[in-house]
Amino acid sequence: MKRDELVTSTRETGRRYEKIAEEYLSKKGFELLERNYRFGKCEIDLIFKLDDKIIFVEVKYRKSKAYGQPYMFISRKQKLNIIKASVKFVRNHKEFKGFIYRFDVVSVLGDTGETVHYPNAFTIDEFKFIKAL
Repeated sequence: MKRDELVTSTRETGRRYEKIAEEYLSKKGFELLERNYRFGKCEIDLIFKLDDKIIFVEVKYRKSKAYGQPYMFISRKQKLNIIKASVKFVRNHKEFKGFIYRFDVVSVLGDTGETVHYPNAFTIDEFKFIKAL
């Protein structure tokens, strides 16, 4: 498989599982605001509104739990990039001023289709030097 084919295949896989997560949260009453929000090289998979909360969602997929739950594979750098993109989103959407901001993860397992939502999976407090939100 060529590199371009591998990248396309990986993106398609990611989009498929993001769609599963989107449908899962929508059924719980979450209102989708954005899909694949980008700020430079930083990306947030899904952004939802629920009551007075804006929820930034990272979707993690793994074929199985053989090496652990999918949510365990979010690196510190990836969290920081999600937070950077969320700051840009908030600054560009003044209509959400005063809302509560939250970082959730949705894990999807390929072998079983198990979908698990982890509210408040990480916080901006993990990065003491950021005071942007």
